[in-house]
Amino acid sequence: MPITTEDFALKLQAWLDPLDAAQVECDGMCRLISAVLSANDIEHEVIGGILSDRDGATPEMTHFWVELPNGYTIDYRARMWMGEEAQHGVFIRSSDRFVYESRGEVVFSYLPNWILQVMSGIDLESYPVLDVVGAIETRHDDDSPTP
Repeated sequence: MPITTEDFALKLQAWLDPLDAAQVECDGMCRLISAVLSANDIEHEVIGGILSDRDGATPEMTHFWVELPNGYTIDYRARMWMGEEAQHGVFIRSSDRFVYESRGEVVFSYLPNWILQVMSGIDLESYPVLDVVGAIETRHDDDSPTP
């Protein structure tokens, strides 16, 4: 039986959390996340755009993040620039304060795992396999995650 989308998001975040230790900015983090998602045949898009703070506490920033077809966003670097209040990890965007403005999908040039390892200190060839299947589904028109 497939797991719910919410359970998948929790498992996905726990699986991706070790990447958070990599000393890379948002573009490097998206390369790492995309590499492990691709290795596990998980559909996703790397998005480039602007991240802004409606409160004006921090200036808007050029930013990269990952989007899943079920409406979840993966972002482990928003807090680097926006502070601890920014959403972090795998989430449905719900903040009225922080705004993601997409400028479209980004296709990074291919980097072999050994270069990603030098960049991050993480051996992606030894990264564990995600142990869930069948949980990524497309969102309904009402923008609520599907179970």
